[in-house]
Amino acid sequence: MLFAISSDPAGGVYFGHEQVPATMNEWQYAEVLAELQARPGNEASADWTPVMINGQGAMRLALKSLKDPDTTAEITIVLRGRDAWWMVTFLMKGKKRDEVIDTLETAVFGTIEWRGGGAAASPPGAAGGPCASHSCPDLSLR
Repeated sequence: MLFAISSDPAGGVYFGHEQVPATMNEWQYAEVLAELQARPGNEASADWTPVMINGQGAMRLALKSLKDPDTTAEITIVLRGRDAWWMVTFLMKGKKRDEVIDTLETAVFGTIEWRGGGAAASPPGAAGGPCASHSCPDLSLR
């Protein structure tokens, strides 16, 4: 796991990798990750949104603090088979997502080795998958 905080104390980032349990599909994994972030006093301010990072499909969830209206967070996840890479960004003091965050996100997700293999999770349009009810980018990141 990587943790970085800027010299400006208005933000920080966690980046990590883990294996999605075989008993979970990517939608269930995403929801558990969001629930873990909600426990410290955050709530989702929108639904999961498809995004592209380094030309690969990902999902992002925006969160807002219940205690401090000037504090927000984002969870971005990239899934490939059972591998999950995630980045949690914390923005405080009214700071908004900017080019610095975009550049950091591109850099950390750029460390992922895009290679074959691994068990496949539910395809994006499959029943129970994150895109079952709408159109998302391919989250399997072939």
